[in-house]
Amino acid sequence: MIDLSQETETLARRIAALRGVTVDAIFREALEISAHAIGISTEYCRDTSAQAVAARRECVSRFVDEISRMPLLDKRPLQE
Repeated sequence: MIDLSQETETLARRIAALRGVTVDAIFREALEISAHAIGISTEYCRDTSAQAVAARRECVSRFVDEISRMPLLDKRPLQE
């Protein structure tokens, strides 16, 4: 756990309330901006282009279709 001053916590809560996000999201965004500024890449960078989103949705759709075709029960005898 990170101990924050009361002023820092209050400021984070005010910003979060005004933006309609969590305090965690406020700190994460600030840390990502700071990391980017000093040349540290964040490990979770996702392409948000329309093509990338469509490709991910198609991949998930294929996975769901494959899972839905699987049998619900294993019909093998208990000995197997």
